Amino acid sequence: MSSTGIEISDSTQQGKEKIATAKEGANEVIDNGSTSEIQICRDWKRGKCTRGDRCRYKHDDLQEIALKKSTEAREAREAAERERLALIEEENRRKEEALAMEIAAREVKEREIALRQEENRRREEAMAKAKEAKERAAKEAREARIRERALKREAKRRETEARIARERAEREAREAAERRRQLEITAQREKEAAVVEQYVVSGTSLVTCSAGFNIQHVIPGFDLCRIVIKNLPKNAKREEIVDIFIQQGIHTSEFLIFQVKAIGSKQEATVLANAEHGEAISLGLDGIEFREEVLSFSVSDNASWNTFGTAGQSTAFIIVSWRIPAETIIAYYDDMQEAYGKIRELDKEIWKGRRINAQMNNSDRPGRGGFRQFVRESVKFSNCPPGSETDQEFCRFVGSYDIRALDSGASFDLQESFDLIHERIAHLWGVRIGTYRVLKRGDQADGEIKVRVDFDDWEDAKRAHLAIDKQRIGLAPTHYQCWLPKQLQYKITIPRQQYESQKKQWDTLGEKKGVNDPYVQARIGDRGAVFIEIVGKEKEMAGPLKVRVENMMAGEKLGPTFWHPSFASPKSKAFFDGIYTGQKAFVRSDFKTQSLKIYGESTAVEEARRMIQKRIANLGQVETTRTLNREWVGYFVREGVGKLTELLGEENVRLDVQPRVCTVSIKGGEEANHYLQRLIDQARAAVIVDSVLPGSAEDETCPVCYGDLTHPEQLGCGHSYCSGCLKHFLTSAVDNKAFPLLCVGNEAACNIPVAIPFIRRFLPANTFHNLIEAAFNKYLEQHQQELKYCTTPDCKQIYRRRTDKTNARCPACFLTICLACDEEAHTGVSCEEQRILRNPAEQERLNEELAASNGYKRCPTCRAMIEKNEGCNHMTCRCGAHICWRCMGVFQTPQETYAHLRAAHGGMYDAAPAGVVVEERRPIVIAANPLLDEQQQWQQRNAEYVQIMAEQRRARAQAVAEEQARQIRAEEARWRALAEEQARQIRAEEARRRAVAEERAREARRAREAAQRQEEERGWCILM
Repeated sequence: MSSTGIEISDSTQQGKEKIATAKEGANEVIDNGSTSEIQICRDWKRGKCTRGDRCRYKHDDLQEIALKKSTEAREAREAAERERLALIEEENRRKEEALAMEIAAREVKEREIALRQEENRRREEAMAKAKEAKERAAKEAREARIRERALKREAKRRETEARIARERAEREAREAAERRRQLEITAQREKEAAVVEQYVVSGTSLVTCSAGFNIQHVIPGFDLCRIVIKNLPKNAKREEIVDIFIQQGIHTSEFLIFQVKAIGSKQEATVLANAEHGEAISLGLDGIEFREEVLSFSVSDNASWNTFGTAGQSTAFIIVSWRIPAETIIAYYDDMQEAYGKIRELDKEIWKGRRINAQMNNSDRPGRGGFRQFVRESVKFSNCPPGSETDQEFCRFVGSYDIRALDSGASFDLQESFDLIHERIAHLWGVRIGTYRVLKRGDQADGEIKVRVDFDDWEDAKRAHLAIDKQRIGLAPTHYQCWLPKQLQYKITIPRQQYESQKKQWDTLGEKKGVNDPYVQARIGDRGAVFIEIVGKEKEMAGPLKVRVENMMAGEKLGPTFWHPSFASPKSKAFFDGIYTGQKAFVRSDFKTQSLKIYGESTAVEEARRMIQKRIANLGQVETTRTLNREWVGYFVREGVGKLTELLGEENVRLDVQPRVCTVSIKGGEEANHYLQRLIDQARAAVIVDSVLPGSAEDETCPVCYGDLTHPEQLGCGHSYCSGCLKHFLTSAVDNKAFPLLCVGNEAACNIPVAIPFIRRFLPANTFHNLIEAAFNKYLEQHQQELKYCTTPDCKQIYRRRTDKTNARCPACFLTICLACDEEAHTGVSCEEQRILRNPAEQERLNEELAASNGYKRCPTCRAMIEKNEGCNHMTCRCGAHICWRCMGVFQTPQETYAHLRAAHGGMYDAAPAGVVVEERRPIVIAANPLLDEQQQWQQRNAEYVQIMAEQRRARAQAVAEEQARQIRAEEARWRALAEEQARQIRAEEARRRAVAEERAREARRAREAAQRQEEERGWCILM
């Protein structure tokens, strides 16, 4: 309270001081007015003072000044009064506030007291509640401890149950995994058992084998053709190529994808197929689309696909090709963006069988409509079908109706082009017009047309080529291209070392024995290679020489005992170069077949063989060490080392297990390396065969040795063999030719074939290929009446005997063989006739039968045939002998003969002539002409026999020719009908186009008339 009062007194004192100050100011003003009075200028009062501000007298009114000062003093007093009143009011307000603050303080103190009382009450309540909560918490803790002990007991129970369930699940999972593994292995073995593979055996035949090397199908070299597929995409797979043939209805055993190689940005595949399908493939597949690419198929009929050089053709033929002319269309668009969009959309698209090329139009040439100013927003479409300019569908295809065609030349008639070339070919010399066939009809993306026709010989084909190639026929707007294959061309390239090692043999083959005899010509190239060429005119004569050249090219293939893995590395080149330098024997290493081929003279080859054997013996003593992963060691400890020991010998195997590195070392060359790699693969895949199939190996015996199994190998059928016994069982089949390879388990009652993939994994590559060769040789022995070797010496080609196809040409030596009688082809002569002509004894027997049936007899002295057609029974032979026709007795004189006839036979005419009736006798008398010797008689008789057979053949040939002519006429009629139908369709299409054009013209005319009427209507003006 005292502080408040002091504040009020201070404010009052300040107010008083302000009022006193205001009064003093007023007095000062008044005082100044009284002391500072100045005289007023009289001139100023009259309004005539010219001194202005320089006047020393005042120019204002003193009264006004006084009045002004009085007013100011009054206002100051009033302001001071107001301020005093305000101070009084402020003091009162302060007093009221002080009073209010006192009252508020009193209220605050009362509230504080109330708050302390409330706080004490709450504290007491909190203490009571805390005590209660503590008691409740203690109770809950006791209950929680009870529940926790119960939960622990429950958790322990559940944990025990979970552990039991987990162990059961793990056990079931292991069992399920074991069952899955068993099923997978069983499925894998079933899959391997069903594997069918194809091999090119002996370099001649395509063989299809199933399990156990059971040969299911053989296509001999005579029946094989080579198909080359070009323009395949870079990423095309073999399976896709196989599907191309399967879709044509060709079974997989009828072809083999022999090779796929990359050529630039494309691939080229070489397929070996049955020649019967070659023509169908050429006609049906050539030009097909595959992944937006047009494939090209070329088929070599019965080609020698396995030779080193380029083979010739067996039949003279030509192929004529030409293309359907294409139009170039310029399409105009609204802007460049639309033009570029059409290029991206339509370039390389197929339109009506044509692949359209789209690009920006860089220059505009005058077309049919005359010169048009160049438009940037235009696209050039090339390779368009004829008539695209007026085709509304094409306009919709390119997205523009503002199009025009550049000059494309004269009109083209497809059927007329066929008729012209057919007529031109039909008038060529030596043409076999019945073989004329269309290969491509121009309905594919390239617009190409091809026809093929055969000729009697190559000279006729050459003349036809000169007459047609790059020529126009009639008024046709296109040039015809003619392709003539080379008749005879055999070229090979060999290394210089091989040529030098075989130089004597090449020189021998290069000797000319006759003017027309083929010979070998060698030329050494600039880079060291030697080019070998067979020079000759006739393929039949060059065939045996070609076989000899190919055999020299093949060299001598050494067996598996002459192979070591180091021979596949570049380091072995120095060793082989040493053999060549020292012995003049050239050795070539083939890492694919893991074998060596050797070339040279016999003595040099023998010495080279000895050096190679010594080298392998030295290399066999060199250890091969492989590092094993830690997880593989267990498998090698359990089985791997034991198997290697059984296969290679204990002294050649060593397993070294160290804390950090585990290794296995072996000796024994390529075979040892193969077995080691196989065991490493098994260890990597964790395949323990004994643990996944029913039965225990401990309770089984080896089906080969009938002893306890040692390091067993299990086949797909479930029977296990000792590793060594299985190796012997498989490799011995090469000698005993026990094919197919069947399991001998269960007392030789299993008889399930051994899967080919298993054999490949178990045996080295050389041994595996030897088994294939042995199986094929066994198959040939069992099918000797069906499959035969070519009769040319050293020729390894095989053909299949058949009666539906008379002759076939060997693809290696070009010998033409009759497939029915296995002899050289005998055109115009049946097999039976040829057999008789080649067998003198058979000819003699037939002559005897002919003589007996026609009354002929042989002279007992000279064995010449004689015939009695009239007269007495005394016959005189040209050799001078006198013969009794009844008993064929020989006498010295006619008198002795007549005496014999009367004495022994009762006369000279008592028997009718034994010969044929004169009217029925043959026109050629054999023994009646004494001027003919025995050889002439035989030739005459043989000519007669051949003449009879020739008449029969001519009759058969005439019937065949008539049937062929009928078929040709029917085919020509079909073609004429087809051409007429196409012409009718073309005429109908032209009529439709004319109608459409007329309709468009009418619509345009109506549109113009309507526009003119509207223009006229707009031209009227109405005046009001």
